[in-house]
This record gives sequence, structure tokens and C-alpha cells, in this order.
Amino acid sequence: MKILNKLYKFIIIIPALIIILLALSCSCKSKTIKFDNDISIYSNETIKMNNIIFKNNYSYIEYNDHILELVFNVNIKNNNEYDVILNLSDSKAYGNDLILPEEVLDDYNYSDLTKTKIFTNDTVTIIPNEEVSLNYYLVIKDGNSICKYALEFKINNMYLNLYSYKEGYELDKFYYIHNPLYQSKVLEDAKYDSNAVFGFVPTEDGSLKNFASYNWYDSETVMGYKEERLNYIQETDRRIKEKESSLREDNSSIEEIARACSTLRNQIRLEQYQNDPEGLARIKERNLELYGHEEGPLPDELYIKYGSWEIVLEKCYSSNRGMDACCGIYDQYFYMYNKLAY
Repeated sequence: MKILNKLYKFIIIIPALIIILLALSCSCKSKTIKFDNDISIYSNETIKMNNIIFKNNYSYIEYNDHILELVFNVNIKNNNEYDVILNLSDSKAYGNDLILPEEVLDDYNYSDLTKTKIFTNDTVTIIPNEEVSLNYYLVIKDGNSICKYALEFKINNMYLNLYSYKEGYELDKFYYIHNPLYQSKVLEDAKYDSNAVFGFVPTEDGSLKNFASYNWYDSETVMGYKEERLNYIQETDRRIKEKESSLREDNSSIEEIARACSTLRNQIRLEQYQNDPEGLARIKERNLELYGHEEGPLPDELYIKYGSWEIVLEKCYSSNRGMDACCGIYDQYFYMYNKLAY
């Protein structure tokens, strides 16, 4: 009997130890990818980030004139030599510029109950050189025969947007998933114009009035504005981050950091007109009109306005939402508008 007991323990314990060792080896091998930038995947387009390849496809299934099922299919391939863990969360769906409420997504009687709504949270592990296929189902009541939809979620804390449109939609017109018309700060400086390349133009009485006379209707011209805008935002962020990091290393106070970064932001804004004397004169005139001095808002004025040096510093990284809408990059920086809601 003692021999049988020992043999029984041996049979049970050894496999358990093997399973534990295998689990530990897999966990050591896994690695969570952190993306450096937002990922935007358009219909039937392939994107590569950090050696992970995403390919998006979608399909429409109409049951009748009022019910529309959309299937977003995302193929993800791991080209790394280690397991990749993808954390998916914070899913939202948009249709024809409106966010779709939860009940629209799950209030339909499917025979397959796995298709009643899009995921809320999920974790996917992909082993080296393997591919997984993920399907996200949306049900739209009163679905349009000509329409556009998008699924938005976070992957490792960076937003992923899957855009799609039904055949017959007017693809010659640019559209935003996050409609700038719903943002009051956009309408302070820009207005909707269906003939504009990106659907918006600066108003003649807002802070962008000096740009109202620009040509916002020629695609090649406006794409030039877009490139300049992106370069300006990226260069501004880079220089301010460098300044902030340097001051933090010197143990400067938050007030000292905010003052220095705010002053630098004004300097960068004026520098972009160094080869445009007329533009420089216009921006100085606008600053004089708004703030009483040509260089732009002073740190003390911003502190009085926002009541916090932390917010003054955060505002150094903000972007004019109206100009972003005019230049076609409103969706790209939408996450920042939500973060800086003041």
C-alpha cells in the first residue's frame, strides 16, 4: 500500500511540476508591445507597427431596410520572436458622425449569442510568426443603405480606429469620424463648408481670421497646409518636451517649468512665420488685439485664466481644434482634445 501511495503521488506531482515550468517559460517569453503613436486603420488597408501587422476588412449584412449588421474583421500577425500580448479595451462605435449607444449594438435577437455586441475588454496573445483573426459585430437599427461607420477601441492604451463605408457612399467627400461640429471650440474659429477639402474653413471673425482668405478648396494646396500643420505640431511638442524634461532634471518648480514652456511656445509660434513677413505681421497684430502685446499670452495671464500652473503647462501641448479641422487632422488629435478639456 505504501508503494502504491508513493507511486500515486509521483504520477500526480511530476505532471503538475511540468505544467508549472511550461507556464513560467511562456510568461518569461511574453512581452507587451507599447505603441509610440496612434494607429488608424482604414478599410482594407494594412498597417505595420512594432513588427505587428494589422489588416482590416469589413462586411455588411442587411436583414431588411431597418436592421444592419456590420462585421469588422481584423487580422493581426506577430512577426516577433516572442509572444505578443494585446490588451483591447474601451470600445465605441460611430455611425454617420454619431456615437452609437450601447442598446443599438446588442438589442437584436441573434441565433448566435456571441454576436450580440462588440467586446468590452479582451486580451489576445499571439505566438511568434502566428496570425489571429478577430471579429467585431455591430448591429445598427434603422441602418442607412448609404452610410459610414467606425469601430474605435484601445490597444495597449493607444486608440485604434476601424473605418468603413457601404458601397454607394459618396467617397469623393472627406468625412471625420469625430464630427467637429459637435465641438464648440472648433466653431469659435472654423465653420462647416461642404466644398472645402476637409469640410471646414476658418471664420472671418475668429482667432483664425488671418487664414480665412487662404484657398481651402484646392486639394493640392490644402494638403500642403496639412503637412505644414503636422510639422508645426510635432516640432512644437518635441521642443517643449525637451525643455520640460531638462527643467525637471534640474528640479525646477512647476511654476518655473510652466513659465519657460509657455514662453517657448509663443516663440515657436512666431518662428513659423520667419520666411513670411506678412504672416508674421498678421499674427503679431492678432496677439496685440487679443492680449495687448505682440508675443502672445504671457504666463501670468494664462495662470489667471486657468488657475493652475499644471494646466498652463498642459496647454503648451494643446492644438487649435478649428485649424486641425480645416487641415484634416481633427480625428488624429481628438484624444488630446478629450484630455485637455478646457
